[in-house]
Amino acid sequence: MYIKTITMDKKDTIPVGGTFYPYVMELFESKQKVGILYEDSGVTRANGLIESVSSGTACNG
Repeated sequence: MYIKTITMDKKDTIPVGGTFYPYVMELFESKQKVGILYEDSGVTRANGLIESVSSGTACNG
């Protein structure tokens, strides 16, 4: 997983079965623009502001 914000670049590898939910919540609460690149049966990229966060299994690894 790769997370990029205006104020920092942070690269972390989340283990299989892990979650990047804490990172998402931190960025959501601080209203920072983000760029997320993650592998989930193919590479997925998302950029912009996180408008909402829902709880549940969709937020896990």
